[in-house]
Amino acid sequence: QQLHDLGIQQSVVAQVHDSLYPNAHPLPLIVGDNVSVALISTLPKQVKKPKIFFSPSVSNSAYFHRWAAKGKYEVEKILKKGKRAGHWDYTLVQDVPFNECINLRYKADIVIDDIVTGGFHTMTLESLAQGKVVLSYLDHRTIASLTQLTGTHDIPIVNVRYTEAFAVLKALAADTQLRQKIAQNSPVPCTHLTLPPKRKV
Repeated sequence: QQLHDLGIQQSVVAQVHDSLYPNAHPLPLIVGDNVSVALISTLPKQVKKPKIFFSPSVSNSAYFHRWAAKGKYEVEKILKKGKRAGHWDYTLVQDVPFNECINLRYKADIVIDDIVTGGFHTMTLESLAQGKVVLSYLDHRTIASLTQLTGTHDIPIVNVRYTEAFAVLKALAADTQLRQKIAQNSPVPCTHLTLPPKRKV
């Protein structure tokens, strides 16, 4: 707010900027070629039991401070429940080098990013670039930002909160064709990228 009062222009990557930086101009966050190079080859394979990838940056629960909440406890509980029932296998990754994380995610069919706060993280964009099915909870402001930046309403993120995630994951795990359809549309926003108009402040 102090920068705004001084008349200084602000820019921020468009994730949760409306909540944290309401006076800033949203800009797209572009992932590197090292992530998206294997775009086509990473589409879901015909597997009986899909693999889910989850990599929380910290171990906070869903009831921690909003922007620091990761839902690790809640999501891990869901993943264990589904694995016991035979719906899926999963990989939970923390504190590993970036390249190793990318390689582990490469082998997954479904990626869970942030299904707690209403925003998303770089992992969502990287996973979309890899042609993965991505779960993240997007609130109305995040959806508006993505629509503005990409120039399309076709945002291929499976929008779900952790409280409803088990049923959604179960449905995805049981339907290979549905996963393939979603994954094949994952790179769509990259082809519709537009520069955002100047915001009135």
